[in-house]
Amino acid sequence: MDKIIEVRNLDKSYGKTQVLFNINLEVKRGECLGVVGGNGAGKTTLLECIEGIKGWQKGDILIEGLTIEDDSRHLRRILGVQLQSSSLPNEIKVKEAAQLFAVEHDIDVEEKLYDELDVRRLLNKQYGQLSTGQKRRLHLLLAILHDPDIIILDEPTAGLDVNSKYLLYTKINELKEKGKTILLTSHDMYEIENLCDRVLFINKGRIGKELSAESLLEGDRHIIAISSQKNSLSQVDTMYAKLIEVKGREVYFECSNINACLKELLEHLTAQDDQIRDIYIKKKTVEGELIKMMRGDEQ
Repeated sequence: MDKIIEVRNLDKSYGKTQVLFNINLEVKRGECLGVVGGNGAGKTTLLECIEGIKGWQKGDILIEGLTIEDDSRHLRRILGVQLQSSSLPNEIKVKEAAQLFAVEHDIDVEEKLYDELDVRRLLNKQYGQLSTGQKRRLHLLLAILHDPDIIILDEPTAGLDVNSKYLLYTKINELKEKGKTILLTSHDMYEIENLCDRVLFINKGRIGKELSAESLLEGDRHIIAISSQKNSLSQVDTMYAKLIEVKGREVYFECSNINACLKELLEHLTAQDDQIRDIYIKKKTVEGELIKMMRGDEQ
């Protein structure tokens, strides 16, 4: 896949406060990239720079090889944005909002979207009368109304009930199947793990690390923390048990196959006449990696 978004050496400040530091990022056409981090990490600011909503002090952002200055109309045509803080006038009706966005992009409203996002029954309601879930579904509809190639979703399911989340997940998966490029921020690690092809971690305005979906979800990926009487595992690195850290008497392994991993470790302990004092097994998750980064364990 060729790259559709490229961010080079991006710095962004608000007054004297710098919030993004030397961000370098490539997004491939057709991939779903998850952007995660704590509150104030810089996720939304990064997306707003990519969208052209916010300016920046240093660096370049290219979309299909073009900057905003090169061809702003083309970029508006291929970008669809559903912001976390999206808001419309309380008096505007849902149908009027859809028609307004359609006129803006010189298109006709694709009626089936009303049904796919369960918006048809809301067409004559005013925006101010909608629930949080109904507003989110409307915002997604407006973001994809003009069939953009790139869709940016900032906390799309925040505050939604289970049914509303299911509707949005279904639509996002359909967009992925159509080859759309999606940038997604969320505090819901379940949706990051299940919707995204790659995860970008941002901490205090800097990219902390990246993980592919395969590194988290394929196979039987676990973390084992184990301590033994003789501490004989501190130098062990086997086919299925990858040594990743030693903290005192606790030794941490990443395992691609939990059964084979345990077998190898137990065989080593037996050969060294060593015995387990304590053992802890945990599934490797995006949330776990995020917590490690925020605590500084990745340093």
